Amino acid sequence: MPGGGSRRWAGVEDCPLRTVPAEGRDRRIPDNPPVSFIFRIQGPAQAAPGWGWERIRPWPVYLMAAMAPVGLAPTNIAKAFVLIAALACALFERRASTWDGVRILWSPRVVAAAIGLFALSVSWSSVPAETAWASVGKHASKLFIIPACLVLLRSERQAWVALFTWMASQSFVMLSSWLLWVGVQLPWAAPDRNSVATVFSSYLDQSMLTGLLALVLRRKARRA
Repeated sequence: MPGGGSRRWAGVEDCPLRTVPAEGRDRRIPDNPPVSFIFRIQGPAQAAPGWGWERIRPWPVYLMAAMAPVGLAPTNIAKAFVLIAALACALFERRASTWDGVRILWSPRVVAAAIGLFALSVSWSSVPAETAWASVGKHASKLFIIPACLVLLRSERQAWVALFTWMASQSFVMLSSWLLWVGVQLPWAAPDRNSVATVFSSYLDQSMLTGLLALVLRRKARRA
């Protein structure tokens, strides 16, 4: 690299290389590299005085991470903020590095292929077209969150903040669930919950997210 020496990243050295256009020149990058590599080639997020755009742009992702364990309605509101903020970046930012994560990783292409298959399935669906397209739009809005997060998060630190925000929120839900199970009445628990230990959402959603939290903690403990 310029300036002498070379930089190496864990998990990247053995990946096959390919070329992508970036900032007016071609750049050789690993094929399907770790997400942390995307943040490193983008460079650190630009510091902005006060609450400039660079400081505000990851906050919709943080909000969505905090709301995901709470319930569907607040999560959908946070998702709307994420999509609007990513659309604003797409329309008004002119930096090529904004799209590094979208261009380099395979996940946005998988998202596009999945949405295309959803749309194609409308042609043989037995339900009315309005219902079918509404279902496609619902699933597409969820999948669009993946490239939207890649656009809004500009550093590895911001990605970790989002992850730890979700972990803290889910841990709060899990602790509240245990308290409800032993008979402690919590003022923030939903009055119409469908089981004694359900806090906000359904028992199934809460169980799946708690299992995901256990998986994340296990992987982090193995990497420590």
